[in-house]
Amino acid sequence: MSGIILAEFRILGVPRVKKNTQRSVIAVNRKTGKRYPKIIQTPAYKKWQKNAVDQIKRQKPNFQIDKPINLKCVFYMDTLGVVDLSALYEGIQDELVAHKVIKDDNCWIVRSHDGSEVFHDKNNPRMEITITAKGKVDVNKTTEVKDVEVEDMF
Repeated sequence: MSGIILAEFRILGVPRVKKNTQRSVIAVNRKTGKRYPKIIQTPAYKKWQKNAVDQIKRQKPNFQIDKPINLKCVFYMDTLGVVDLSALYEGIQDELVAHKVIKDDNCWIVRSHDGSEVFHDKNNPRMEITITAKGKVDVNKTTEVKDVEVEDMF
């Protein structure tokens, strides 16, 4: 049955874009002393991430989702500036995977983002996430994504 709500989250705070908040720095390997480029997150993203993680832990279901889903993300921004909707998905999807809400954010599990939007709410910036099943689902069974040949997909 499609459309069954598996989980819902409300993450308070200004949604942050992961890829636009990264900085490149030169790090030093402690063992060899060699320098190498490293990408780190800015303090604003780290603050959002900590806040989001705390809220995800309080709201997460008692099972990990490993079936095809629609991940609807409605973002309420505190400004009227232009934001890339697809970039907003990246941070929250990574946290949902890291905290075992969803098994992976690949295309076999996150099948769509239908209904996702961006709105302006100066006084209450947040994101509202609804995870619904796509197709038949049994949350008590786990399945592994099998390798498929590209030609099998078309």
